[in-house]
Amino acid sequence: MNGGKRHIVVDTKNMPVMIMVTPVDMTDRDAARGLLWCLRLTQPQITQVWADGPYAGQLVDWAQDFLKITLRIFPRPRERRASSSFHGAGALSGPSAGS
Repeated sequence: MNGGKRHIVVDTKNMPVMIMVTPVDMTDRDAARGLLWCLRLTQPQITQVWADGPYAGQLVDWAQDFLKITLRIFPRPRERRASSSFHGAGALSGPSAGS
């Protein structure tokens, strides 16, 4: 996709829960704020999100303080290409979208 980044939230079964496309010049952390805000509004039962390394930093505290979402960061294996996606528990912890 030219000119955009995809930020994807999936559940524990790897099914899409939310997708946001942003301009390539927007940082992952800035995009994640909007995505997490929408996630909180539409999926209030989700209290934990696992995310790739680019989402680390102040976003973790912001998510906890303002949204009451625990953001857990995990490093990606070197051999895999870095992506801009939340991974559900699963990337979201809580009920899966299919439950």
